[in-house]
Amino acid sequence: MTSNVHELDRSLSKVMGKFNAGTDPTQLSYAQELLNQLDALLDDSLPSEYVVEKANARGYRQQLSELNGYNKVKAEGATNRRDQLLAQANRIQESSNRLNDIQRMALENEKIGGDVLTTLRGQRETLERSRGEMADAEENVNRSNKTLKSMASWW
Repeated sequence: MTSNVHELDRSLSKVMGKFNAGTDPTQLSYAQELLNQLDALLDDSLPSEYVVEKANARGYRQQLSELNGYNKVKAEGATNRRDQLLAQANRIQESSNRLNDIQRMALENEKIGGDVLTTLRGQRETLERSRGEMADAEENVNRSNKTLKSMASWW
């Protein structure tokens, strides 16, 4: 049994030595399984072996906990980053939609402005014609006044 404890401890030490912050979760599960087997054997081991091996097991458990925590934070960070990117994409889409609406309104306003200018041009031409006709009418009234004055002198 003692050799099994040492063998599991060496295996676990090798497995744990290969881990880094980006370790695959399945490898972490394998290490957790080895650690559980080591804990089960330590429960049946001699007290002198128990202290040394239990300290090693505690260190392995701490290392696994840190790696699991890092992977969770990494996964949460990826999810948060994805959520942020989706939110930014939505804001960009909303901004694009607003810009399209503004462009459409600007084109409508340009058309309305063109129609107003056309109407004003027509009204200007009407006013200029009216002014010309008034000048002609005034000239006719002046001629008529002269004619009447000359006729009045005859009487």
